[in-house]
Amino acid sequence: MRSSFWQKQIVLNIIMGMVLMILLAYLVMLGIFIDKILTSIFPDEDPIMLFNGIVLYYFAIEFLIRFFMQSLPVLNPETYLALPIRKSAIVHYVSSKSIFSIGNYLSWLVFIPFAMKVIAPAYSMAIAWVWILAMILLVFSNNFLATYVKRQLAHKPWVVGIFALGLATLFALDHFHIFSLSGISVSLMGGILKKPYLVIIPMIVMILTYSMNYFFLQGRLYPDEVNLKKKARTDSLGEMRYLKSIGFTGQLISLDIRLLWRHKRTRSLFYMSPIFLLYGFMFYSDEKMKMSGSLPVFIGIFMTGGIMIQYLNNCFSYESNHFDTILAHYTDFKQYLRAKYILTVTITAICYV
Repeated sequence: MRSSFWQKQIVLNIIMGMVLMILLAYLVMLGIFIDKILTSIFPDEDPIMLFNGIVLYYFAIEFLIRFFMQSLPVLNPETYLALPIRKSAIVHYVSSKSIFSIGNYLSWLVFIPFAMKVIAPAYSMAIAWVWILAMILLVFSNNFLATYVKRQLAHKPWVVGIFALGLATLFALDHFHIFSLSGISVSLMGGILKKPYLVIIPMIVMILTYSMNYFFLQGRLYPDEVNLKKKARTDSLGEMRYLKSIGFTGQLISLDIRLLWRHKRTRSLFYMSPIFLLYGFMFYSDEKMKMSGSLPVFIGIFMTGGIMIQYLNNCFSYESNHFDTILAHYTDFKQYLRAKYILTVTITAICYV
């Protein structure tokens, strides 16, 4: 207790606790007064329908926040496999650990006060609790879905790429008014208010997303089998005939591709690239953006070269452990740099086309 470090930690924890309490109070106040906020913005609309219309948008934004910020629940199964514990119990334990994340409960501070203040007087207290139950089920469904997609990033990144492309396509279709996510959201949440038995839909979605996590972990309970499959899949990337035909430079490019694919950060960049490319639909379709001089150029550079800018920022640090060996081994260091340049230009040209 006499340590100055301990005293600093106490002061810091008190400040962080006060900030947290203020943020929680803001969320509660938002839930209480969100109907007045929506009415002031849209005076001729029903606040319940407006709130129901933004539910899917909220969960889409929450999914992105969870994907990038929420840590995965992990467990070393080797310790428990030798014990008299059923494998299904181990998998259920790991799958359900994410339920206790604090991010699952912050939104409750908004929609529970809203339901008690606005929905209960307009419909009934029982309908309000059914609506709250549907929101809770959707929160946990979003949690399980984000956890599953994040786990797939390490094993099958193309699944994450397809999911990201599908999500971006939905937003693009909604942006161009081909169909309305707001309308779907109103139909789902408004339908639960009129027909409470429709709460079975969020329940089925939660069971489905939980089952996806369960069967994913069940198939990877033995680490040795997973490592063998991962090694075989990664080594097959270097077996490109064209790269072998261009000599030593091709071998270096092949080695770089393997390093990119083994590193989670760069691998995720490749599969998030469709989202960068879809920025053009939002910016270049706007007449104001076409008239400005430098902004479209910056957006074009960001879309086509953003991935490789990130790669070039870290391309030497990926090999930092044996960089001294590279300097001593490669007599023509220009070939080493040329291989990275060719890889960068090729991927950027593909994105540009």
